Amino acid sequence: MFITFVINTEYMDNESRMKWYLKNLLFCKEYGGVCITHQNLIDNFGEYQKRVGERFLSEFEIRYFNEQEFSSIKQYAIEDSVFSQIEKQCGSRSAEISHLLGEDDFLLHKSLDRIFHEMRDDFPNENIEMAFHCLNAYKSITDACERYNVPLISYTFSCMRKVHGYRQTLYIAAIDKPIYCTDDGKIRYDKFCQENNNFPILNNKEIIALLGKSRTLPLTLLMDKEPSHEIAICGEAFAYIPSVYYTYHYDDDDVYYYIGKIYKQSQTKTRQHPYLLGHMQIPKDHFMQDDPASFILSCKRTTSVASQIMLKTMLWGRTPVMPKDTLPLAFQCATKYDEIKVTDLKFLNYYLFCYMVPSSLMFDADYWRWRMTKPSEAEIYIRHLKEILKNVECYENIFNKKDDIFWDILATRKSDNSIVENMKSFVPSETIDWNAATSKVVLKYIDKPDETIWVANNFKNGEIKSRFIISDNLTLKSILFFAIDDRATYIKVERTLVNDTPVVVSTKCEYTDKHCPSVVIDVSEITGTISTLTVFWNYDDSYSGSYK
Repeated sequence: MFITFVINTEYMDNESRMKWYLKNLLFCKEYGGVCITHQNLIDNFGEYQKRVGERFLSEFEIRYFNEQEFSSIKQYAIEDSVFSQIEKQCGSRSAEISHLLGEDDFLLHKSLDRIFHEMRDDFPNENIEMAFHCLNAYKSITDACERYNVPLISYTFSCMRKVHGYRQTLYIAAIDKPIYCTDDGKIRYDKFCQENNNFPILNNKEIIALLGKSRTLPLTLLMDKEPSHEIAICGEAFAYIPSVYYTYHYDDDDVYYYIGKIYKQSQTKTRQHPYLLGHMQIPKDHFMQDDPASFILSCKRTTSVASQIMLKTMLWGRTPVMPKDTLPLAFQCATKYDEIKVTDLKFLNYYLFCYMVPSSLMFDADYWRWRMTKPSEAEIYIRHLKEILKNVECYENIFNKKDDIFWDILATRKSDNSIVENMKSFVPSETIDWNAATSKVVLKYIDKPDETIWVANNFKNGEIKSRFIISDNLTLKSILFFAIDDRATYIKVERTLVNDTPVVVSTKCEYTDKHCPSVVIDVSEITGTISTLTVFWNYDDSYSGSYK
């Protein structure tokens, strides 16, 4: 038998834990686990569940529960009065979280002891094999697990999630160690290196080909281009992260302070967390691109207090800077803001294919029972890699080739054939405008679903050039061209060519909302079959109406 904790350890109300609550209930139902959570979540389950939008079902790989199913799962409640009293005694939410992370609180200790005694009475013949907790657990919880000899598995989403376009969702997870520190990552990687394993090592582009988003595949052709800025700063969702600050006394303000001592503002770029932008009532649709890959590539380095964008920085071949050991990968990062340190490929492969856990295994109790037998890092690596290759439908024999297998891996991505075809014909210009590095077309057909093709752009003589090869054109109805599809800005289309012949479209500078096309072409108005579309255009982010 296992237990799962669903406890609110952030600056949100208890209802914010609802998606993880549903995830853990599903886990418990499938494998016979027991859930420990807030009384408030149990009492208001029906009402809270109604407010979980359908879009979250795929992101968290969950479903809705009916009343009978909900009642069939054994649950134990921590009284709401416990946390309200602790917050009142501490004087603020920040002080409460810091206190609970660092000290075994008497009230919470007492409540947990009651629950463990009740579980022993309710399940006299069962042994608690392990416990699960989303994010770092409060000290009273880690101490309780230690007292009752229960291994505690802390976990959270990584930055790689299928719902965001990656081909595999991966989790960060650690047994009996916090996830917001480097200890577990370093210890396990050292062990892996000592085992003298001879695994195939994929380079950055090959990893992106295997796991990356369709929309960012063309950016692999620009990875060797010169960045425009010295360093990128990635802000956190919360201005103060208690689990980090308790140990390191380090937050976003420290980052800005130290960066400001080294670089001019014109040498830096900042990407704020969308959660924080929401609190500031700043519409992220206008100011922030959905995907940070081109943002990362535009800078020599990226830094953050504890953002998992550091993994993406490693993946895209730039320097991650982490002065504090706030993530499992931090020990492989540069520690100085003016340092250049490209991540070792052996570590990057280890972290992706061994340290992180595929979603299909993360909530598999039998997998964790196997992990409790302490397999070697090599055995974990092999199991994870096989699981990932199965999930993305790429087979192991692809590694038998000794040459560059980038294009071979791309060939397994059948739904991205058109993107790959366009990549093969692309020759990058000498300079790149990183704010407009990619564009896309949506091809609308009479008799089948839409197709999206992403391409990398060229920049020459003050113009951006987007060129698309269109192979499947027999039943094509219309073409929608998106100059910059994931943020709003002013766009001016200079000229449009179909099969290298100019066609008439609007050339005035127009404000274009996020996910709105800049050019729409009715195929019925074009003579002959469309094989290529080329658009020359510009943009203006100053919102002055004068295009760049």
